[in-house]
Amino acid sequence: MDRLPQLELQRLYGTEALDTWRLVLRQFELADGFAFVVLTVPDRTAAELCRNDLQVFLGARNTVLEPVIPTDPDNLAVLVSTLLAMPDDQTVGAIWVEAVANEHASDYPAWHTAWGRALASLNQQRNPLRRRPMPLLLVGAPWLAQMVRQHAPDLWSVRALVGRIDPITQDTSSTVPSELNEIQRL
Repeated sequence: MDRLPQLELQRLYGTEALDTWRLVLRQFELADGFAFVVLTVPDRTAAELCRNDLQVFLGARNTVLEPVIPTDPDNLAVLVSTLLAMPDDQTVGAIWVEAVANEHASDYPAWHTAWGRALASLNQQRNPLRRRPMPLLLVGAPWLAQMVRQHAPDLWSVRALVGRIDPITQDTSSTVPSELNEIQRL
């Protein structure tokens, strides 16, 4: 069944974006306990649509989404402290960390540095994080996946899924299979 955020995601970003998002949701249907998911999006609108849809999805399973949306790079840099300070709550179905910084934005260098610091700290604290009985989603701009590989290689090695939602292009026909273009799975 299509929910309003999914319909809007498809309208703004295309069918491949919706297919990618549904693969992310499938992870929640299959996984039990900790899962590490990286979702890259072209902009904050895509992140918001996916976040809203995940809230509805989890609500139907009697759980909630715990969003962590840093308001500035300094808050992102201390992400691991924020996550470790969260109380264990059985009603939380997932933790959503969202910081989408476009490479052309004036504050991009600060966000890029903050993601690097946050990811290095997450990598160091991966074992306490993995003990949490819920998925952890990192949501950011397309360059985030490469940052995770560089700054959190041990955490990267336990990822469950990497989803990429791209901006819609004029020519929606592609010679690359959508599975290769849109998603990397273990």
